Amino acid sequence: MDRTEKAFHTPTRGFVCGKGIIHIMNNDESTQDSAAPQVVRIHKKARILILAIAIAIGALVLGVVGAVNYYPPASAVWSALTIPPELKNATFVATDENGQSIRYRVSGGTYKIQDSAAVSEYALSPDGRLHVFSEQFQGEAGDRNPENFRIVLVNNVTGERYEHGIGFAPFFVDNVRLIWFTPAGLVLRDLGSNETTMLYEQPLASTHDFVAQSLDRTLIVWRNGARRLVTVYRVGENEGIVAQLERRIPPVFLGNTAFYIPNPTPAGTEIWKHQFSDTEPVLVHTIPSHLGINSMTL
Repeated sequence: MDRTEKAFHTPTRGFVCGKGIIHIMNNDESTQDSAAPQVVRIHKKARILILAIAIAIGALVLGVVGAVNYYPPASAVWSALTIPPELKNATFVATDENGQSIRYRVSGGTYKIQDSAAVSEYALSPDGRLHVFSEQFQGEAGDRNPENFRIVLVNNVTGERYEHGIGFAPFFVDNVRLIWFTPAGLVLRDLGSNETTMLYEQPLASTHDFVAQSLDRTLIVWRNGARRLVTVYRVGENEGIVAQLERRIPPVFLGNTAFYIPNPTPAGTEIWKHQFSDTEPVLVHTIPSHLGINSMTL
């Protein structure tokens, strides 16, 4: 085979031009040679983009953290948005420089001040048609003896007023059942049949220094001031005592599964959750200190 024939049998594609061979590059070789610099450029752009995104996210996180920690309005919004669901319906109470109470409710991602005219000391029925309260009708002002107080029920539609006997701290179980404390213990009144039932007999009821009801109306908690014994009682299904605990500080807000106690500190008001047992309390939330909140109610 002469030189020309060998040229036609070589793996490299080409054609004869005189005595020489003009080499034509394979398409694959051309693509590989030209793509390599492009791949390098794409990788470099991707790294730059990733780095820019990481820097932006870091700056955003630092900005949010800084705002939450050092900018009061932002910290209040963050606190309202992250508050435990069971506390969203609580009323948070602060005291201003004149000693007046300021009440807040969590609303729309912030702590909204309640209109003082809307704040009441009575219990409202679930349908809003009735409200109940206890009033002192005898004895000296400030005398906490329950025998000096009576239960008053008011129809919000007709304005009619009904008295239901001696007692204090009334609550609605539902639209037709009331519970309150008498000198003898905890009683339940059915407004339909007008029958009264003793739920829990306790002659020392007159020494209670704290009484509250859970948001779902199934639990009542009270503390006997003389014995510092906190009792949690379930009304309705599975009725009876849920727990009895000895505590120096009474629970100030009763949730559906636990009670909560605020602890004001320079860094903010800590909210501690206490289970209905002797387990250690757990810190569940901190309210910004600039709000000045020091207590909670329903």
